[in-house]
Amino acid sequence: MHASIADDGFVAPSLTLGRDAQAERMKSEPAKSPRRAEVIHWRPLHAEIAAAADLGYTWGIAESAPTNDGPFKPYGVYVTIWKRQADGKWKFVSDAATILSADWLEAFVRELFPNAAR
Repeated sequence: MHASIADDGFVAPSLTLGRDAQAERMKSEPAKSPRRAEVIHWRPLHAEIAAAADLGYTWGIAESAPTNDGPFKPYGVYVTIWKRQADGKWKFVSDAATILSADWLEAFVRELFPNAAR
């Protein structure tokens, strides 16, 4: 189990916003080449914590790239719910993402978070 997930944590399967977004992603992967392991990182756009400082959430853009070449490309929006553990460490209790088309995702970030542009 991943070190950041709580014992009772849950990772939701990715949801696809429309079949076109999934088809676009599938077409971009060469059919004959072996599938390479990908590195995924998350670019938070917003975070909040409860007044009791025991629960919080982050949401933002999930990005990935093959391990042996890049660059990272956005592919979805994620939401992670975090809970402070008895030992004081933060671990996530729920994590979910939605797969989106690259064009839609870039327009979303540009419109709602102009300062988040690279």
